[in-house]
Amino acid sequence: MVLICFVCILSGISPTEIEVRSPPFNVTITGENFVDSGYIQCFDELNLNSFEGFFINATSIQCLIPTFNQSVRLQLRVIFSETNNQPPEGVNTEVELDVFALEPSPVSITLKDDLFSVVIKYNATVEPVSANDADNCSLYLDNNSNGVKWNEQVGDAHCYFIDGDSLIVELGIYATLEPSAMIALKGGAVRARGETITKPRTENKELLVQGPTNPPVPDVVIEGGESYG
Repeated sequence: MVLICFVCILSGISPTEIEVRSPPFNVTITGENFVDSGYIQCFDELNLNSFEGFFINATSIQCLIPTFNQSVRLQLRVIFSETNNQPPEGVNTEVELDVFALEPSPVSITLKDDLFSVVIKYNATVEPVSANDADNCSLYLDNNSNGVKWNEQVGDAHCYFIDGDSLIVELGIYATLEPSAMIALKGGAVRARGETITKPRTENKELLVQGPTNPPVPDVVIEGGESYG
């Protein structure tokens, strides 16, 4: 969120960011030479929205920010007059506030019934941070806290997203993964699908692998001659 004020100098804003779907809240803008004009608006020049402002004192004003259901960066300027609402040339009075979506978090890891792959489920729809080399499992998996290397667990694996909220890890040869093993998922590896601003997780998250829902049952055939006692 960028605010521009004429006849004033902006020095800061608090908070500097807010999560999507937060209830309406006030941001406090600090600076110099604010005036109680009886008319204060915070105008978003990028999205053409206007938000109500409140004079606090000569160094502080507040703007009421509504709920946003999607992440956005607003570019605002503070207006103190209905008629003279342009800032003077050469005055740099900008501060930013981002409305962000949190990076979705992995909630479960399950071996598929065929035992050849695992499904990592997230708590929201996701997409890779970068489309380049998105099938590279090293972008998403890390060595766990027990020191077990991820590529020893899954072998020469291949990764891809399905159903919006799931990451499939196709196990490679020499994979050693089994139920109750611990897998570490990297923070900052995915972003919320459809969001322009995602705040990444700063730490890895470790989950235990769950066994398949319907594990295969081997067929056993005993062959041999008749036994005589």
